[in-house]
Amino acid sequence: MTTPSLYALTPPSIDDLDAFASSLEAVLDAGKGTAAAVACIQLRLKDVPDTDVLEAARRLISICHQQDVGFLVNDRPDLAKQAGADGVHIGQTDAALEEARDILGADKDIG
Repeated sequence: MTTPSLYALTPPSIDDLDAFASSLEAVLDAGKGTAAAVACIQLRLKDVPDTDVLEAARRLISICHQQDVGFLVNDRPDLAKQAGADGVHIGQTDAALEEARDILGADKDIG
């Protein structure tokens, strides 16, 4: 039997990035090898400046990659590329699949 894994979303805003990063690290570590293992984190910040998205992404990507967890940025393939994310999650009103693929290249995930 395959061990299930989770796809986790961040909240729409993060007031204290240091505290959130510490909590994320603890959650990822606690779930390792269990049914609560997280396979991917989606940074889903809403209505925040691009600089805040990039700062959060760069900080959280390193934590995720240390734990072998994928990291996606919500809505914005351009920010996903700038941050070095594993990919992007796009909705129906976001960038078209072809546009996201052109920005990210063939080796990144698009959901």
